[in-house]
Amino acid sequence: VRPWTNPDPNPCRACRTDAKVNIRQLTMADYEQAWRLWHLCKVPIGESFERAAVQRMTEHDPDLCLVAELNGAIIGAVIGFLHGGHGRVCNHAVDPRCRGRGIGAMLFKEVEGKLIAKGATEIEAMVPVTSLEGRKFFEDQGYIEDGRYMFMVRQYQQERHRADV
Repeated sequence: VRPWTNPDPNPCRACRTDAKVNIRQLTMADYEQAWRLWHLCKVPIGESFERAAVQRMTEHDPDLCLVAELNGAIIGAVIGFLHGGHGRVCNHAVDPRCRGRGIGAMLFKEVEGKLIAKGATEIEAMVPVTSLEGRKFFEDQGYIEDGRYMFMVRQYQQERHRADV
C-alpha cells in the first residue's frame, strides 16, 4: 500500500485561506458532511457509525464527538468514547487536501484531553490496517501498536438477509 499523495495540487476551497480552524462538537446537522469525509478518507464505516448510532453517541457524550470546521466546511472529524477507564478514538479523519496544517493533531489532542478529563487511564486509537498514514500519525502522537487484541467481527445484517431468502 502506497502512502496517500495529493493528486490535486490545489487545496480544497475551505483550506485556501489562513482562516482559523474551529474545533467544535459534531451535531447531527454535520452528519452528512462527516460521513462523506470518512468515505473520502477511506475510514471503514460499519453499522456502528450509521446515522442512528452516531446520534446516540452525540447524545451520550457530545463533547467526545468533534469536527474541525473551516469557512463553513467540515474538514476533519473524530469520535471518542469511554467505557470504564478505557477511552477509544475512532473515525479520526482530515480532508486529504487540508492535511499538513496540524488539523488532525488539534482534533486528536482535543478528544484525548477530554477522555483523560473524564477518567480514561488508557486510550486506544482505532487505525485501519491499511492506513500507513494513520499509523504514522498515531505513532507521532506517542501511541504504539499494542498487540493485545485483534478485532473479530460478525455481520448480523448479512445473516438476516440470508435467512430471509
